[in-house]
Amino acid sequence: MLLGSWLMASPAGFVIRVEGERIIINRGLMDSVKVGDRFVVMRAGKSVAELKIEDVGQRESKAVVAQQLSSE
Repeated sequence: MLLGSWLMASPAGFVIRVEGERIIINRGLMDSVKVGDRFVVMRAGKSVAELKIEDVGQRESKAVVAQQLSSE
């Protein structure tokens, strides 16, 4: 993830399901994910959305779309 001029590593993960407006990813406290963290969703090598974490469990986290990056 590129934040300003700093390159920050974040745990790679996957969207495992969608519950209405919430996106569930397979990363949580065990991966050092915190409320407020942001992840970029990639599809076919392109950034499509930025997620903001709202709730963190041991192995899964709930996020919402903070920004749509591409319509693909």
